[in-house]
Amino acid sequence: MLYLADGRKEEFYGTLKEVYQEQLQRFDFILIHASCIVNYDYIAIAKYDEMVLIDSITSLPISQPKRKE
Repeated sequence: MLYLADGRKEEFYGTLKEVYQEQLQRFDFILIHASCIVNYDYIAIAKYDEMVLIDSITSLPISQPKRKE
């Protein structure tokens, strides 16, 4: 499920890794763990192990292998 900035949700079939590598990597997106891709423009705070989005409510964990990226 994709959650869009305008509140819409889009359903798709496939893996996030495929979508990221084939379409989103060249734009301002980052794959922070196997089940989450985030748009850089919506990150308020980036910590070592989590990201807080601009809504100041949503906190997303960053997987250990992705922390260096």
